[in-house]
Amino acid sequence: MMNPEILQQWRGNTIILTAPGQLNHRAITIQIACDLEAYLSELLSAFFVSQNPLVSHKNALSELYSEGRVLSSLKKMADVALYLGLISEEQRYDLKSLSKLRDRYAHDRHRKQLYEEPELFALITRTNLYKNNRSDLNGFDQQAILMCIKEQLIFDLKARLRSINTSTSQVSDA
Repeated sequence: MMNPEILQQWRGNTIILTAPGQLNHRAITIQIACDLEAYLSELLSAFFVSQNPLVSHKNALSELYSEGRVLSSLKKMADVALYLGLISEEQRYDLKSLSKLRDRYAHDRHRKQLYEEPELFALITRTNLYKNNRSDLNGFDQQAILMCIKEQLIFDLKARLRSINTSTSQVSDA
């Protein structure tokens, strides 16, 4: 279920930056993937530290997440997070769908807004978050739907990170 505060934040909300009254979907999609990568790398690093206190997020950034490294993309991070039990199969699917959307926009500068690119918007409407919350998202425009899905994924990643940090601090306090 989608967090009601996220839905409320984006209900009827339009950010005016371009002529049609929407964010540039190419730019926002690339930013969304970067945001999700940042939160997912932080979650993975917290797990790694919980298993081996000699490693750190700072070291992981250069050794695991930098360009060409083993966890250098959202898709790779989502796969590893699933196998470590940090995210669900549904979350992995949604993260990888947003990664595909980012790839399509990043590699084709001539892509238009989501409402003009039905095959791109279909990547969003096939996510589990969309399918499981379709009635709550009814009436939202494409931009708001994308932002709600992004915000819910980040909300879930933060919650999982808090649970790892809490359990790690309880172990170290014992």
